Amino acid sequence: MWKRHCFAWEYKGKHADLDAAFNQLRRYALALENPPLLIVCDMARFRIRTNWTDSVSATHAFALEDLAEASVRAKLKWAMADPERLRPGESRQALTERTLTAFYNARPQWIADAQTAIDAAVAAAYGWDAAIADEVALRELPALDTAGGGE
Repeated sequence: MWKRHCFAWEYKGKHADLDAAFNQLRRYALALENPPLLIVCDMARFRIRTNWTDSVSATHAFALEDLAEASVRAKLKWAMADPERLRPGESRQALTERTLTAFYNARPQWIADAQTAIDAAVAAAYGWDAAIADEVALRELPALDTAGGGE
């Protein structure tokens, strides 16, 4: 089943492999104009997977008996008439920008404080003043390595 700009839906018999059904649906989703929702079900279980090009994918899984809940019925209603309501809030770009390097470079105060404490501990371990300049520390390190036998 397919509704332009809303969904593509693959129905399988009871107890079917929904992962295999999803993989089958993905193979022809592009020919169906790449709908924003890919839905698979076996009439006992349902999975709605979001498929927006610029968004992180999300899966809404529920069982037939869960349709007694209004919030679950709302998901099917949105799939049919307002798929935008199921669009995940996070874009793929935001996810790829969430790296340790980006986090470190943002320099929250607690990271700056931790770095200062680490620098002070390292300086103390070498017998240096905590305020030693990076250039001086770099100049002193080879001498420490030679004095320690290079071990």
